Amino acid sequence: MGSGSDTEGLRPERTATGRHRRSPSIPGPVSQRALVPVIVVLVVAPQLLGGVFPWAVAVTCVLAGVAGLLASSQIEIISQKRADATLLDWAIVGALAWTGLQLLPLPSSLVALLVPESVDAWQSNALLYGDSPRAWFPLSLDPGATRLEVAKGSAIVAVFLTARVFAASHQRRRVLKAVGVSAIVLALVAFAHKLAGATHVFGLYEPVYASSRLLAPLMNENHLGGFMALTSPILIGLAMDAETLERRIGWALGAAVCSLAGVLSFSRGGMLALAIGITLFMLVYAARLNRSHRSILQSRTVPILALAALAITLVAVGLEGSSLARELSQRHNIAPKFEAAAAALPVIASHPIAGVGRGGFAAAFVDEQGTEKRFFYPENLPVQWASEWGIPVALALLVIIMWSLGRGFRLKRSHAHLGGLAGLVAIGAQQLADFSLELVGVAVVAAAVLGSVADSVRIRLDVPLRKLCFVTSITCLLGAVLAVSLHGRDLFTLEMRTRAALEQGNHAETRRLVRAGLALHPSEPIFALAGAEVAVREGDATAGRWINRAQDLAPLWNAPHLLAARWLFSLGEMDQALIEIREAEELRPGSARDTICGLLTAQQDPAIALRAAPEGLAGAKLLDRAAACLRLQSPVAVAIDRSARDLDPYLVGPATRQARRLLAAKKPLEAVDLLRTLPKLDVTSRRLLAQAYMQAGDPQSAAQTIAPLLNLKKVPSFALRTAASIYMTTGDDSEVQLVASRLRSQTGGKVEPLADVEFFLGELYESHRRYAPALRAYEDSNRARESRKALVAIARVAEEMGNRDRALLTYKRLCRFDGGKGTACASAERLGQPTGAWP
Repeated sequence: MGSGSDTEGLRPERTATGRHRRSPSIPGPVSQRALVPVIVVLVVAPQLLGGVFPWAVAVTCVLAGVAGLLASSQIEIISQKRADATLLDWAIVGALAWTGLQLLPLPSSLVALLVPESVDAWQSNALLYGDSPRAWFPLSLDPGATRLEVAKGSAIVAVFLTARVFAASHQRRRVLKAVGVSAIVLALVAFAHKLAGATHVFGLYEPVYASSRLLAPLMNENHLGGFMALTSPILIGLAMDAETLERRIGWALGAAVCSLAGVLSFSRGGMLALAIGITLFMLVYAARLNRSHRSILQSRTVPILALAALAITLVAVGLEGSSLARELSQRHNIAPKFEAAAAALPVIASHPIAGVGRGGFAAAFVDEQGTEKRFFYPENLPVQWASEWGIPVALALLVIIMWSLGRGFRLKRSHAHLGGLAGLVAIGAQQLADFSLELVGVAVVAAAVLGSVADSVRIRLDVPLRKLCFVTSITCLLGAVLAVSLHGRDLFTLEMRTRAALEQGNHAETRRLVRAGLALHPSEPIFALAGAEVAVREGDATAGRWINRAQDLAPLWNAPHLLAARWLFSLGEMDQALIEIREAEELRPGSARDTICGLLTAQQDPAIALRAAPEGLAGAKLLDRAAACLRLQSPVAVAIDRSARDLDPYLVGPATRQARRLLAAKKPLEAVDLLRTLPKLDVTSRRLLAQAYMQAGDPQSAAQTIAPLLNLKKVPSFALRTAASIYMTTGDDSEVQLVASRLRSQTGGKVEPLADVEFFLGELYESHRRYAPALRAYEDSNRARESRKALVAIARVAEEMGNRDRALLTYKRLCRFDGGKGTACASAERLGQPTGAWP
């Protein structure tokens, strides 16, 4: 068929001369028994919630191990050039071996040289329990997390080598088809959840640490977007390689569904990666056309792909256009991703050779990051690897992978092969601001693609690829045992169980969990803090030792200082306790509020807050937060507010509270003078100033004061109600109606809030003796939600208006409402009398 055919680019791959490539001359026989486990592991692994839990890692290890064992035993590699392991194979295996070495106990002198924090952690924890210190320690700061990483890594390496075996036997396209099936299944599951309006994955698990607007087993939207960016170019290539129209249409539809899922994941990084992958695919395809002396203008593939991309974009815009525009316009959370990676550089600098241990980043990064946000990943793959493996291993692995991908681009193989390379570049680019490859469910699929499309060089170490795959697969099955041993004992689960035990006051269970947590995660401050909390509650003599340990592990956390303050107060060490409160406030302003409030409530002594407050504006803010938790008229609150205003006369909180006291004392003019000294009024203080003007008998000034609030996009309901009262007093009906309309719109049509708004309007009209609109408002409130107070108001206003029939009907309704007894029944009987003067 000529180059201008409608199906050009959707046929079997061509060589540089434009001729069809024939099948490999020496195809290795492929057993169906070897292929099925590969398909299963690639499809199932992402469905297991991405592999975020140890049980999911264990299942993935078993599936990957079985796939590797069958591939290494059933598949024959005929070509001797492909039979031996290459540099890339050994690099991947070496990274796994290094991770395992980080988990093994080594002499303390060696560990102290490479990772001194690990030695300190084990020795300090031994002192907490009075145990003898050990002589051998692992390199990893978090052996429990490293144990799980060994299991995850063994699954990744087993799948990678399995794909390498398939590729060496000229069957890489089978693996890429399995990857494509995995992506299609995941996308269809995601859309099924969307159509069902599901909030739980498979109706069973509700995401806790992540959320996505397109719910899928990959619960983080960035992970879902990255997965689709990896696989969409592969599906495009499979469609172009398909030999029958039916298969071509099937793969093309799969590519469209996955691309649409990538866009509707609302991950900006995922969308950018998807664009990178498809664009790179088209550019390399076009470049190969040029080399084969064929004009791009004669090719219909590039325009078809461009039109397909445009169509998918239009469909996405049609489905979620406004949400996509809003997401793409946001910039507030872009910089923090790169700031976290930059902040992690000191971790690399302090552990350049051995790293902190795979999975140990969170424990090491506590020294660089406070409690505002806890980072378990730097969301940057090179930084992650360099900080956990050390620079030599991370750099060598990155260089070898990139070199192997570059060699892969030089090979002019199938379009699916090109799609795999483009997909890897795409997800690799996304990993500069994400961590989806840290999930085993994503990583095993990426490893299968890498093993299928990368090209590396042989080294002098002649080890058969099948043998290496077999040994690694056995290791993978052992990795499943490691993962199972962590079931219920991973960091997140242990932390939740420890917090729950603390909240329930179960100190025995808390101590047991703390000990288990420190045995697996010796550098994790959460467990030291929980142990300190129990010791303080029980008055244990070791409380100080536990608190010091928590402070050492998390020097930027405020919680250990607040706990220390409580402990010192219980010992009567007031001055030392106040120093700890200051430390907590400096680390995280506002964090000591509850501690100070508890002490003020118990002691009723303003000196506690006054002595804890530093000099200047920071001290004024601390005093403001302390006074806010006390009763308004409390003498302690009055004294604290006075001191806060001395430190900062323009602080809104103390001035607002004092103005309320003045209004309560019927001194509105003094309140006006006080509030007018503030250079900037917030919503609360401006509303209070308007109320002060109203109390002083100056409604016009009140209206001028409240007017700027109505120009805000979002105005609190209490401010709108004040505005309505003011405009009612000034007689400005048009403004009253506008404010009423905004109050109604804020209810969102919900019954109870709407009834409450209408009742407020009724009271407002009634207070100004405007009975007709008051009656309408009360009736609207009762229609929204029938209530006794609305019926009472309707009857009362109807009587005031002389509407005997309406009042009688309402009193009868109230009588039935009250069970046939009460004043409403008496009023109904009175109005039902045929005689008697009507007021």
